[in-house]
Amino acid sequence: MTKPPAPHLLQAVACGGRRDAIDEVALSHARGLMEAGARVTTLAKLPAPRMAAHRESGARVEHVGMLDTTLSAANPCLVLRLAWRMRREGVQGVLIHTGKAYPLLRLAAPRGVPLISVCHGPNFGLRLGADIILCLNAEQEARVRAALGRRAANKRILVLPNPSVLPDMDPLPAPALRLMGATARGEVVVGFLGQLRAVKGLDLLVEAVASLVEQGVPLRLRIGGTGEARAAMEAEAARRGLLERVEFLGWVEDRVAFFAGVDIFACPSREEPFGLVAAQAMLLGVPVVASDAAGFRAQITPGATGTLVPRGDAAALAAAIRAVMEAPMVARDMAAAAQRQASQQGDRRRIAERILAEIEAWRAGRAR
Repeated sequence: MTKPPAPHLLQAVACGGRRDAIDEVALSHARGLMEAGARVTTLAKLPAPRMAAHRESGARVEHVGMLDTTLSAANPCLVLRLAWRMRREGVQGVLIHTGKAYPLLRLAAPRGVPLISVCHGPNFGLRLGADIILCLNAEQEARVRAALGRRAANKRILVLPNPSVLPDMDPLPAPALRLMGATARGEVVVGFLGQLRAVKGLDLLVEAVASLVEQGVPLRLRIGGTGEARAAMEAEAARRGLLERVEFLGWVEDRVAFFAGVDIFACPSREEPFGLVAAQAMLLGVPVVASDAAGFRAQITPGATGTLVPRGDAAALAAAIRAVMEAPMVARDMAAAAQRQASQQGDRRRIAERILAEIEAWRAGRAR
């Protein structure tokens, strides 16, 4: 009996920096899909090192220079070339990470090939035109359905978390291992990792750390990431007399090493659709204190897998960090539960299999 050909998916991703979360998620999706038996072609506009990383995954990668602009749909040669390739190669689904690529791929996709969008941010825009819409949390799903109105009935809309982007590790680090030894070291290190932008709430974390230091709490803040808010945050740390207590690391290439060097991970974002770094911290067994933004609420059960505080509340953030410091055994148990949960939820093969099943369900629905 002849074995059926492996399903072939196309995905589209673009970013301008060295690496960003969407690019990392797209790479993990590609790996998961290939582990699930699919073939993957990635259309990308990425820096050369990131293009190389996608190729090393085993996916076929093609540079598309106009992928990050809707003007790409006005290039008939590009549209026709992609349409011809999709038909020739039997593409069965198109996974879109970059919203501005939607018009191009909608024009190029043959009839019967679904477009699948991932709602990476709070603004849905062109992503709502896809046939299958992947939301990162229940609140986002409700907003998508409300925005679509009656059109939602003609689409498949579901909540599906992002796959883990960390290297495979077996075994995983022991939960809260570093925090358990903080007393002997005489200092607790709180970590932050992400884009240094106002929406990430780093100003709240600096304020919380300043409050704890004033109370005599032995604390150090380690900040990884780049962004336009760095200068303002350095000035704020200096104003509060924290320069010896706060480290600005800049771009962090080795995430595993970063998390191995912190006792508590803080996520004070004002808005967050998913919170990839929180998922990474949980997987690596680091206790997490996060805001109650939608993405964190979807991952963290307060008192069971981590701690949530009201968005914008620096005093609550400080109190939560101190509570974790003062109850390391409780923090260890929560970190262990969080690690188990993150390991299951971020399983890239399981997520890929769900995507492939959704494509088949969409096609079956069209056939009826």
